[in-house]
Amino acid sequence: MGPRQKAAFVLVSLWAGQAVAAEVETLQLDLSADMGWSTRDGGSVQQELTLEPAVEGLLTDNLDFRVSARVRADARDELEPRRPDLRTYSSFSRPATLGTVGTAELRDAYVDAILGPARMRLGKQQIVWGSLDGFKILDALNPQSFREFILDGFPDSRIGLWAASLEWPMGAALAQVAWAPDPTVHELPRPDAYFAFRAPRFRFGAPIDSPAPDPAVVNRPDDAWKDGAVGARIRGFTDGWDWSVVALSGLNPRPYATVELTGDGPALAHNYRRRELYGFSFARSFGNTALRGEAAIRPDLSYNTRTEEGLLGVTRQDNISAALGTDIDAPGDVFLSTQLFVDHVRDPAPGLVRPETDWIFTLFARKMFLYQTLRTELKWYASLTDGDGVVRPAISYAVSDNLSLRLGADVFYGDGSGIFGQFADQDRVILGLDMTL
Repeated sequence: MGPRQKAAFVLVSLWAGQAVAAEVETLQLDLSADMGWSTRDGGSVQQELTLEPAVEGLLTDNLDFRVSARVRADARDELEPRRPDLRTYSSFSRPATLGTVGTAELRDAYVDAILGPARMRLGKQQIVWGSLDGFKILDALNPQSFREFILDGFPDSRIGLWAASLEWPMGAALAQVAWAPDPTVHELPRPDAYFAFRAPRFRFGAPIDSPAPDPAVVNRPDDAWKDGAVGARIRGFTDGWDWSVVALSGLNPRPYATVELTGDGPALAHNYRRRELYGFSFARSFGNTALRGEAAIRPDLSYNTRTEEGLLGVTRQDNISAALGTDIDAPGDVFLSTQLFVDHVRDPAPGLVRPETDWIFTLFARKMFLYQTLRTELKWYASLTDGDGVVRPAISYAVSDNLSLRLGADVFYGDGSGIFGQFADQDRVILGLDMTL
């Protein structure tokens, strides 16, 4: 056990020791079971059991805590075949592997302290500064796991970081600063995973039918002090508008690739460099309709290029992203949400492996029946640039306050070079159970 792991172990042990004598307010165990089948051949693609224990309580009148974990095991071992590649995690945040079938990880482990008018959160946490569904602009401090592409909700796919966050009133606004000395980046699926990236844009320009080897080298900086992230947000409410401005700096969680010479010859390497983000958000309600939006610029991002001969290159370009969304309480107790998302690379270099501009539209509809016990919903993500998308119908029934059953499907369409069309052969149906003990 290295010094960082020892420090984390000591910190968690101290919290656990205090929690024994503390007032425990919530002790909960969430259990979910998911069975998935491919619509292509009817074969099983997922037999997953997830346990999520959590405890919350008070240490003193001004100090409370939360600790939660997740243990996940999949008997099919297709979403993450073999042992997952966890080299993208920092040495003190990395989950433990359970053979080849699953992982065990600490999700949350933090204390909240009230310091006069301010509030501090210290420990492993998720810092949420965005409000989009499926795509991120301002919600950029925590990295994400792509084991199920973007089908997992952000609370499940977001990777918690060891961080310190301080929030305090500043006039009529609320200021927040966060520091995460945890250089963890996105967890990407292996080339043989069920949702492995197949589109050239996600494989650094490699053709669809070409082999996609695991990166032999992962050049992720691992200096907690030098390579951690720092960010700030100011949020306010003015004349009916909820607004915020955000600035942050940290490792770009998405890699760019180079070819390095190793003892076994040329090998693909994933590389990460710092990036800055400056953005703002706004939201306002107009009767039964709410309008919300986000925008940000990320200067000097690293992208890959490919020549006609297939040579890999790297370029740095400014990136601008924006989204506009509406939430509507429609007649008949129907809830509708739409989003239009644009992601643009300024003055792209020749051979850029992605389109200059991505336009994506999303639709979410929900209707409740039987005294709010039967929930039906439909999600649709569509790339207006590539002409592809995914349709996600789902239905769930609350058997009791602690038990619900659900049935859903993920249906992809489009060309194999698109964001969603790359999974056109990966349609699935999922039957699930959720229980709280």
